Amino acid sequence: MTELEQYKKAYAVLVGRVDRVITNLEIVSGGTDQESANLALAMGALTAALREAEEIFLAEDPEEE
Repeated sequence: MTELEQYKKAYAVLVGRVDRVITNLEIVSGGTDQESANLALAMGALTAALREAEEIFLAEDPEEE
């Protein structure tokens, strides 16, 4: 497996796990207003991180050129 393939595999695993965490946070976000607000902030931060990582990953993928 090439280094690029390893990075792609690691990225796919990370995206899958973060997506699963976001889904789980959505499920449990029915607590108090403060808890819901904190969970919403966490979900927003995770979602933004995924989008940013995707942009970087796609912009720098030499196989896409």
